[in-house]
Amino acid sequence: MPQPKQDTARTRFRLQAMTDVGLVRTHNEDNFIVCPNLADRRWYLSDTPQRLQPQGCLLVVADGMGGTNAGEVASALAIESIQKHFDALPLTDRPDEERATELMRQAIAAAHQTIVQEARQNAEQAGMGTTLIMAWVFAQKALIGWVGDSRAYLYQPASGLRLLTSDHSLVWEMVKAGTLTPEEADVHPRSNIITQSLGNGAQAPAPDFISCPLAPGDRLLLCTDGLNNMVPHTGIEKILQQGAIWELPASS
Repeated sequence: MPQPKQDTARTRFRLQAMTDVGLVRTHNEDNFIVCPNLADRRWYLSDTPQRLQPQGCLLVVADGMGGTNAGEVASALAIESIQKHFDALPLTDRPDEERATELMRQAIAAAHQTIVQEARQNAEQAGMGTTLIMAWVFAQKALIGWVGDSRAYLYQPASGLRLLTSDHSLVWEMVKAGTLTPEEADVHPRSNIITQSLGNGAQAPAPDFISCPLAPGDRLLLCTDGLNNMVPHTGIEKILQQGAIWELPASS
C-alpha cells in the first residue's frame, strides 16, 4: 500500500551511528550500515536531518564472533550481503508490512548463507558467526528483525525507554521463565551464550520480527551487547533523553 503523502512529506529524521573497540578487546568485531533513503540506494551517514521517503531508511548492526579475526569477517559479510540484497530490490514505493517483513527475512537468510559458504571455503574461518539486527524505518512505523542478542530500544519522552526485542540467548530464556530479571541477565556470567546466530551451518536462523509505531520525538536505538552489557538501562535512557531524532517542521 502506498504511504499517504502527508506522512512522508513533513517527516524528518536524524540518523547517527558509531562503533568502538572498547577497553577489553584488541580488535572490533562489530559492523553497521545505514541507508537514509532506499529509493536512491546510497549508504552513508550525514549530520544533516533527512526527509523520510516512502521507501524508508534501513539500519543494520552486526556483532561478529568466532576465532581470530573471524568474527569481524562474519559481521562484515553479513552487512555486505544485506546491502546487496536491498540494492537489488525494485523499490518504487513503500511495501506493505507483510511484504517488507518477507524481504527482510530473505535478506537475513541470504546473509546467513554467505557466511556459511565463506566458512566452508576457508578453514581458518570455520565456526565464525554474527548476530544481526535491522530496522526498516517508515513514517510512523519501524519494522525490526533480529537474530541473536543485539537489541532495539525505543525512547519516548512521555514514557521513557523500552526494550523492543527479546534476546536469542541462554540467559534470556531464563528471563522469560521468570528466574532472572532483564537487569540480572545483562550481567550474568553466561550472558554471552546465544541460541541463534548467522553462520551456523548446522542450524538455520529463525529471526523474529516486530512492528513498532513511531511518533515525533521518538528515538530508536539499535546496539550490540557491548553497549547494554556495559551501560545499564537507566544509563541508556539518560543518554537518549538528550534529544529527539524525529522532527515535524513547522511547514512542509
